[in-house]
Amino acid sequence: TPGDTVAFTITEMGSMSGGLRVAVQIDDYSREDTGADLENFAQDVTAASDLITSLAGYDSEYIDIEATITGDFSFAGEGHSRAPIATTALPDSDMLALRIPEPLESDLNLTPGCSFALRGIMWRFGGTAQPSGWIAGDFTDIVCAAPKVSTAVAASATSVVVTFDRPIDAGSVQPDGSQFTITPALAASGATADGDKITVTTAAQTPGLIYTIDVADTVTDAAGTSVDSAASSA
Repeated sequence: TPGDTVAFTITEMGSMSGGLRVAVQIDDYSREDTGADLENFAQDVTAASDLITSLAGYDSEYIDIEATITGDFSFAGEGHSRAPIATTALPDSDMLALRIPEPLESDLNLTPGCSFALRGIMWRFGGTAQPSGWIAGDFTDIVCAAPKVSTAVAASATSVVVTFDRPIDAGSVQPDGSQFTITPALAASGATADGDKITVTTAAQTPGLIYTIDVADTVTDAAGTSVDSAASSA
């Protein structure tokens, strides 16, 4: 567990497919102690401009980093995803990426534009530096742009699907539909959320009539950020 002090002898070294050096075989393993204070081990690399050029001096180390996601997530090895990120020292490098387990991407609602602080490990793939975290607790200070309403489409004569540009926290959506106002006047009686969509149950809609649906600011994403008031209707 974190904070264990261990001893072992490496009997065989190797490299992963991305070039990360690893101990393939160890011997004489023992746990000597536990509960060590890790605070002094972490180095803040947010302002390090040599993360790429001196990657061999950083990989596998315990790090703190503050960064912003600048692009979409893509495949990063079995069960993992990566997304390009920017720091104050490296605002536009194409060799710097966040790497996390795939479930964590949706659990944390991480999308382009989100900023975060991470205490994790410096992974690498070839010459790409990949600061990595594996559990939600590795991340703090996640700040994302307020979710915006993208579209609203009638799915039937008595339902409307409202789509957002970010996943919505289902727990913030009232099941009685009270957070949705429709004009011309049309009653909303129910709402269910699924990812970036909310299906709103309505009274019978008039065919051919254009309606506008407005979403209350009590609807939030997983980070607790309210719907953007300037983009809350469609």
